[in-house]
Amino acid sequence: MSKNKKDNKKSTGRTGAPAPFANPDGLPEFPFGDNRVAADELEKELENGDVLVALKSRFAEEKNQENLIALLKCMKDSKVIVPMRIEMSEEDAARIENATDGEEIETRDEIKMVPEILQAKEKRFFPMFSQIGQIPKEFGTSHNLMSMPTSEALDMAHQIENLDGIVLDAFSKSVAMPFVTADQIYTIQGLAK
Repeated sequence: MSKNKKDNKKSTGRTGAPAPFANPDGLPEFPFGDNRVAADELEKELENGDVLVALKSRFAEEKNQENLIALLKCMKDSKVIVPMRIEMSEEDAARIENATDGEEIETRDEIKMVPEILQAKEKRFFPMFSQIGQIPKEFGTSHNLMSMPTSEALDMAHQIENLDGIVLDAFSKSVAMPFVTADQIYTIQGLAK
């Protein structure tokens, strides 16, 4: 029996343990069931967002349950980028604007980081991005970009009133999800052991 396993590894052209998201065609695959991977290996595999982009694109092109589950599992284990803007009092903003180079400024009022909300056809969405490359340059330079686990971003979205859901990669093959779908991220089994 061990000989068959060895032969199977040779027939795929791989040596050692297979990468969790690669197949011979170079397309990401998503392991289901007991095929979970070590947390550190998974984090490294998901770090640059390529897997999340590929699974989002796959779902955008073919909306079916299998592709949705794969996307949600990946989102659960991934970090996303949330665009934030700074809110401060007019007085503090003027103080900062009129400061000279190198001058230390102390704000007097509260400064808040507020997530940006996008609107499309009278619907409001909380944007999340899979990687920097999915954010238009002009949008990225006008916002502070915060990286965080998807579940934290989803928690933040739930604190904002009158939202219709979230949108992943709003400017390129976007996938919008109502909260009833996105909230499955909290309960779905991830891929980390």
